[in-house]
Amino acid sequence: MSKPPGYFLIRVSESRIGYTLSYRAEDRCRHFMIDVLEGGHYYIIVGENVRHRFLQDLVDFHRRIPIMPFSDMLTVPCRQVRKCSVILPVYRCLTDS
Repeated sequence: MSKPPGYFLIRVSESRIGYTLSYRAEDRCRHFMIDVLEGGHYYIIVGENVRHRFLQDLVDFHRRIPIMPFSDMLTVPCRQVRKCSVILPVYRCLTDS
């Protein structure tokens, strides 16, 4: 059984400076880059205009306001069970029961 839509995690990006938001959409997993602005004082999803003082503010905002252009909202955070390869745990976290 897969996780419900909106099930999410935020992790340090391996491909650039910043973070990656991964979440379960209705039919697939989606991934967005989160930029760190002004010396680490603000966070923003790449392509959006709203910046957030803390990562928690970004999460709280997208629990109320959909992430565009897909109109998905964040619901439940995925908790990290163990440390190992990044790609496989993200996939398992978002799809396994």
